Parts: sequence; C-alpha cells; structure tokens
Amino acid sequence: MLRSVVFHPEARIEFRAAVAEYEAERDGLGRAMAREVRELVELARAFPQMGSPYSVPGVRRLFPRTFPYALAYLVVDDTLFIVAVAHGRREPDYWHKRLSAPTGPV
Repeated sequence: MLRSVVFHPEARIEFRAAVAEYEAERDGLGRAMAREVRELVELARAFPQMGSPYSVPGVRRLFPRTFPYALAYLVVDDTLFIVAVAHGRREPDYWHKRLSAPTGPV
C-alpha cells in the first residue's frame, strides 16, 4: 500500500466544488459523491495498477460508479498523486499542465 495521498491543489478544488454542487442539488448527494471518490482513492492507494492506463505515460484513471467523473492519478515514489477529479463533459486533457507545474509530481 502506498504511504501517502497528495491532491494537486486544483484537483482538490475540483473535488470540493463537485461535492458542493451535488449537495446543493439534493441533500446527501454530495456526501455520496465524496464517499465514492474517497473509496476510489483508497482503492488506488492499495492497488495502484488497478486504474485504466491513460494516454499520458504513468497516469491511470478510476471511475465512480454513480457520478460522471474520472479520478486521474499517478504514483511518484511511494505517493499516490491525484492529478484531477475531472467531469466527463469537461475538455479532455485540460489537466495535463498539472503534471509539470511547480505543485505537480515532476
């Protein structure tokens, strides 16, 4: 199991915004979304190779059962680095710049 989990600051903002939006839509829905994403994070932490390989080398994705999002992540040393909590309708690959940003994994 990987020792730590680090969210890119923009991925954390995406995650919190999605949870807030769903919670505003219906009481409990945001909490359900947060729970699913946290479960995916723990799954990726325990089994880092489980996610689907992505076109960017080293990046993998996992998908919540209920919500149209993808959790994009990679492993750096012994850390699970969450690059994006990306909505399925958002511009694909918008988060690539995060891979080389000062707050990113490289």
